[in-house]
Amino acid sequence: MEVMKKLIAILILAGLIGYTIYTQIQAKNSEQITETPGETNPYNPGEKVGEALTEGPLLQKAAPDFELLTLNGDTVKLSDFKGKKVFINFWATWCPPCRDEMPEIEEFSHSNEDVVVLAINLRNTERSDENVQKYIQEGNYTFNVLLDKKGEVANQYKVLTLPTTFFVNTNGIIQYKFVGPLTIDKMNDITAKLK
Repeated sequence: MEVMKKLIAILILAGLIGYTIYTQIQAKNSEQITETPGETNPYNPGEKVGEALTEGPLLQKAAPDFELLTLNGDTVKLSDFKGKKVFINFWATWCPPCRDEMPEIEEFSHSNEDVVVLAINLRNTERSDENVQKYIQEGNYTFNVLLDKKGEVANQYKVLTLPTTFFVNTNGIIQYKFVGPLTIDKMNDITAKLK
């Protein structure tokens, strides 16, 4: 139980860090917050916020497989999408930058039907499944929402800041990582570079 409390505290801190980074970038460029690349993540100094990363832990390596439940109770495995481009986004309903990019992800999912969108909610930081379900329904979001009920997949992917997105190529390799909120243009640009 003590470990769970610590994990929840860490994830809440990560969300607050993400929000802080978001507001700093927004203050510098109020028109397009993701067009200010190069901000260093203060909690992971080797990582830049707001640009597509190609080096770092997990990058240029096989994406760790996972199995999670959807909001409808269906089981989804990353390995089910072998041979396809996959967009993996870690998010939470209480994370303002995550909320800001959700409409962009919805648009992206409709305009890139050849890309599998997996939006992994850090369910262990949410009040309930119903809270997540309500948020998704109110936004009319139709992409795949998966529930990371124990935060295990977030740990597996070493997610420290929300939102964080991984771009997996058709060979199952994590080719890019993006820390911070994405615009539809940036999503399209990075996905177009996937092998």
